[in-house]
Order: sequence, then structure tokens, then C-alpha cells
Amino acid sequence: MTTERIAAAAFLVVCLGVATRATAQDVDPKVESLKGLTGVGILVADLSEERDGLTKAAIRTDVELKLRLAGIRVLTRDEAFQAPGQPYLYVVVSTVRHRNAERYSYKVDLRLKQTVQSHVRPSVAIAGATTWDTGAVGYIGATHLPNVRGHVMDRVDWFIDAWFTANP
Repeated sequence: MTTERIAAAAFLVVCLGVATRATAQDVDPKVESLKGLTGVGILVADLSEERDGLTKAAIRTDVELKLRLAGIRVLTRDEAFQAPGQPYLYVVVSTVRHRNAERYSYKVDLRLKQTVQSHVRPSVAIAGATTWDTGAVGYIGATHLPNVRGHVMDRVDWFIDAWFTANP
């Protein structure tokens, strides 16, 4: 074996070792915060303006259905309060109508909130801490405002992916 081949083989072994070690240590704390959860409650914030199919009730129904179809248990309010960590998915959709009323700016936030303990003071529990989140912002025509629900569902898909990464 030539010196060049030995050097190339040694380089490859080092690279593989570094890549394996990096992958093993590459743990997303947001995803890890979902590990062991048996379900989530859902809380949809009031909308600044409900119209044309963009309603709090429609968003809640969409989120619940998507989670249930994925096999994630949707907890009632009482069940969520009794579950370890009191987990709930907080959905916030904000819209701002522009002066010409033909367009809206929107913001979608999806946050998993739980009760967590402080590492510094383990006796201190923090209720409603955000342990996983995602969001989107955009600009949409008034006649297409209900399509914002699709952006919420895209974020729910991300949550479902994270859930099953943490809970295979």
C-alpha cells in the first residue's frame, strides 16, 4: 500500500469517526422535550378577526383532526392538566388587514408548552414554558385568507414529524 493510500485511508477513518460522533451528539433539545409524552392538549388563541373560514373553531378542528389521524392523542383540558408536564399545543394566528382591505399580513405560531423544572433550582417548576415551536409569516389576498389554515397545518406536520422523531 502506498503512502498516499495509507494517508487517504487514515483521513477517511478520522472523518467517519468525527461524522459518527457529531451525529450521536446532534440532539435537538426541542425534539427531546417531546419524548415520553402520551398526548397533548390544544389551545387556540382568539383571532383578531374571524372571516371567510378563518375561525378559531375551524383551526382547532383542523389541528385536532390532523393530530388524531397521525395517531397522537388529543387530551381534553382536564387530561392535559393531569398529564405529566401538562403539555398543550398553543396555536396563535394573527392577521392584520391592510388599508386597501384587499390584502392581509399574517403570522402563525405553534408552540408546545409544558411545565418544566429548573436545573439550577430543581424545586422550581415553570408552568407554560415553550419547549418546541415553529412559525410562519406571510402576505395574502383577502379572498385567500382561509388558506392561512393550510399554513397552520404545515406547522402541525412539522410538530408531528418532531413527535415521531422523539417517540418512534
